[in-house]
Amino acid sequence: GVDDSKTITAVTEFSIDDIKSIYQAAIGGYTFNADIVLSREGSPAPAGTEYTITTGGTCTVAGARFSRGIKVNDIVKYQKSGETDPTFNRVSAVNSNGSQITLVALGTDVTGVCQKELPSGATLVTSDFKIIRPRIIDGKDSSFISDMPKAAISSLDLTSSEISTRQRFTFTSSGGTATISITSTNEFFEVFDEERYNVSYANGGIQILREANLVFSADRKSVTLKQLSQNSTAVLTATVKRTQVTSQKKTLNECNKIIINRSQKTGSGTGLLGDGLTSSDVYGTRVQDKEIGLHFPDIVRVLAVFESSTTGDPNLPSISLINRSADLTNTINGELVVGENSGATARVVTKAAGSVD
Repeated sequence: GVDDSKTITAVTEFSIDDIKSIYQAAIGGYTFNADIVLSREGSPAPAGTEYTITTGGTCTVAGARFSRGIKVNDIVKYQKSGETDPTFNRVSAVNSNGSQITLVALGTDVTGVCQKELPSGATLVTSDFKIIRPRIIDGKDSSFISDMPKAAISSLDLTSSEISTRQRFTFTSSGGTATISITSTNEFFEVFDEERYNVSYANGGIQILREANLVFSADRKSVTLKQLSQNSTAVLTATVKRTQVTSQKKTLNECNKIIINRSQKTGSGTGLLGDGLTSSDVYGTRVQDKEIGLHFPDIVRVLAVFESSTTGDPNLPSISLINRSADLTNTINGELVVGENSGATARVVTKAAGSVD
């Protein structure tokens, strides 16, 4: 909303493919940091195509196969002869014609996952070359919003519905065991699955959990963790089932009005400009902005826009009721009023004892 002399020279778009690790700031004194499992593999070229990788990290392939589908900071995977773990390298550059990329070594080896080094001693020729990226598991269940089976639904009963949420519980283990309980009436621990439960210690250590490590109570309101590797403070991330979901009532307001009376000019509201507006730095709330925020989560349609010709708020066209009848005084917001003789149509926005806007 404010003029600036800066010029945009490049725009970089990111997606789930660019995520390599997840970090969560301290909650209750604990931070969470984890690397993403790069389980989704793709090939820039058909199976059997040979890639040449030099000791300096230059990777070439015939046919300009790197012209699309690969970008800087992608991770590639290939296998070196004589090594058990595959090699992961990062793409640091892609040349303009797509025939060559530059690879650099990662920061560290991860035993059982990957080696970090570029080829050494001689140029490597391999057909086992993949671009690896993260995958969202059960992506359709990762939102609090669900599609409804019908377009028009007047009411919905959720009393018999269930939802699953992820919750964090802080505990201190002693003797390799700890018990965590849920106090909420309508919440219960889900059955064990490796993707549903995780224990992380204050020192950054991770507990490998198996079904034998968790013993649930009969009512599934508590779980006892056994055979823990550390006696210290830790965080259990658990999947909890919630029953008797509370319905959220949403009422459609057929007609409403919003006054936009802010300005991007610093002199507004001080008497210097006398424009009847209030100076603001918030984009989308000022009359000069190209886009205006309506400040409601759901808007069906915009019916009309009125601009004031004075320093006061704009006034909606109104009807003064002389011979008032119940048909007019009992109108509700959003109803249409049709002139008996003229056929002119108006929508009710607000009403008072003697007038209807």
